[in-house]
Amino acid sequence: MKSFLLDLKKSLAPFVRTIPRILITVSLLFIFSCSAVNYSGFCWSQKRYLSDQEKINFVVDHVLQRYRPQVEIYEMIDDKKLLLSRKDIPNNLILYQSKKDFFGSNKNCCEVKKTLDKSIDLNDGEPGEISFFHRISGTVSDLVHLKYLVRYKDSDGDIVSVLHHTSIAVSSCSSIPNLIND
Repeated sequence: MKSFLLDLKKSLAPFVRTIPRILITVSLLFIFSCSAVNYSGFCWSQKRYLSDQEKINFVVDHVLQRYRPQVEIYEMIDDKKLLLSRKDIPNNLILYQSKKDFFGSNKNCCEVKKTLDKSIDLNDGEPGEISFFHRISGTVSDLVHLKYLVRYKDSDGDIVSVLHHTSIAVSSCSSIPNLIND
């Protein structure tokens, strides 16, 4: 019996030595696969990829819920805009009534990208790309670029419209991380 156990131990020794290597390899493959799927924008909680339109709708809802954009403040004098302040929150904002109202007033307002648009002056954030770490962790999947009208009444009651640009980071599942926000 003892010799049988010794023979068994000798025959299994190479296999036993390879088990840690196999476990490490399988673990690394699993981590790499999950990271690759995160990098591609897969939403694990919903087990699917979200469409660009879903991400845009989510961001527009977010913007409308906390609608306090900082814009250049103008006063209308003789049908001309006179700049009063560089960046401020207008006192008499005209709110959008709904998402439908927002999209109706802002045709082609929204775009989903992987990079910040260097051609526009963003309110916050620097031009660049989403970091590799944020992509593989799923923290940030895309940036939703918005160009929309901010409407307000000046001190005389005239309606002033100012084009506002912003980019908002969204995760793979359309949550908004506290990174590059409006």
